[in-house]
Amino acid sequence: MKDKRKVNLAEANLFGRRDDLEVAFKDAISMIESSCHDNKAFPITALMLVWNTLAVKYDIYEKDVAE
Repeated sequence: MKDKRKVNLAEANLFGRRDDLEVAFKDAISMIESSCHDNKAFPITALMLVWNTLAVKYDIYEKDVAE
């Protein structure tokens, strides 16, 4: 088995995070569904909410994918 490399995600301090990924994802969907469709800030904020939750609360490793 190969050694897996840990992926480092830097937290984006301008955006929030949640205690777990499921809550972050549900909140992100809610933000996107309730946002104005001509305002890009809501979807970006939702995406960064999930990003920061992953960056701060989870260890992420590259998956060994056979080519």
